[in-house]
Amino acid sequence: MKNIIVYILILTNLSLSQDTRSTIFNTGTPEIEEGYVISGQTSIANKFSVSTDYAMEAFKVTMVMESESGSINVSIHNDSDNQPGEILGNWTLELMSGGMREYLIYTFQDCILFDENQSYWISVKSDNDATIAKWIYSPNPSYTYSSSYDSQLSWETSTMGYAGSCKVYAESFYTPDPISGDVNQDNS
Repeated sequence: MKNIIVYILILTNLSLSQDTRSTIFNTGTPEIEEGYVISGQTSIANKFSVSTDYAMEAFKVTMVMESESGSINVSIHNDSDNQPGEILGNWTLELMSGGMREYLIYTFQDCILFDENQSYWISVKSDNDATIAKWIYSPNPSYTYSSSYDSQLSWETSTMGYAGSCKVYAESFYTPDPISGDVNQDNS
């Protein structure tokens, strides 16, 4: 019983601290249930930049399922001349009915690294022809986003508009300053 209580406390602490720690991109809490329609060959991507080296931990996207059932693919891309480029990671999300929902995916096991002073993209596309979903708008129209109407073969980037509502979490790398005389760098 004692082990179960400790386990529950650890999980609760992790889940509560996740939202306030290591947020590297946050479009804000949606105010309305309007958004980009994701279906067929239509995809949307948000651009974000990082100021230091990070390892990605998780992401959240806010979606509404418009079809009877559906799934989407969320990808993280390198930046390629101000549009989404090479895919670094890809996850499939099964959507649930019931209006606007925030979906959380942990990405620890995928080892996605963000390099200092670089830009990246998070994109959402339909996983199949039957899925129709809405990626809910950010409350502020000041983001760089890109649209694709051919299954992400080409992109049209806009430098000022609504982003799809999302959050990206990562942990920065800590490198201690070297200690003078520490030949093997074991900090002793």
